[in-house]
Amino acid sequence: MPGLIRRILVPVDFSESSERAIQYAGQLAADADARVELVHVLDDPYLTGAWPTESYLPSAAVVLDGLADAAAIRLAKRAALLTSESVPSKSVVLRGNPARKIIEYATLFNFDVIVMGRHGRSALSHLLMGGVAERVLRTASCPVLTINLTTNDAGRNEAIQDGASARS
Repeated sequence: MPGLIRRILVPVDFSESSERAIQYAGQLAADADARVELVHVLDDPYLTGAWPTESYLPSAAVVLDGLADAAAIRLAKRAALLTSESVPSKSVVLRGNPARKIIEYATLFNFDVIVMGRHGRSALSHLLMGGVAERVLRTASCPVLTINLTTNDAGRNEAIQDGASARS
């Protein structure tokens, strides 16, 4: 079906699994004649409560701005690689709760699919800590394709399509 996928959102945390998700999304976009948007969500410790507001951190804002700038540079390089392969792409850095921001952004800008990496944690780890991919998979309003890294018999990591969820 031509035109079914026009816009692909790829959340990037700079892990190996998110790098694989970028590659997968690039291939999907090339096949579907779609655009890719890379997004990194900087988990702002003030917004998420990891740093108490009563604590005194004189350069916290400077540190956070520096982290956002560094992430923007790294994302721009990845977007440029996709563009050099004839895949229209752009990148953006957001601040806040990663799962919530990814879902809000995907909904606000009407993405057709989210392609994202998973870290392959155990079921117990997901139960205790949850996971950004898990939360996005459960609550996104568009299909979500997760790329999970596994280790093959030769000890090399390879990306596999872990699952997809479509929500209407």
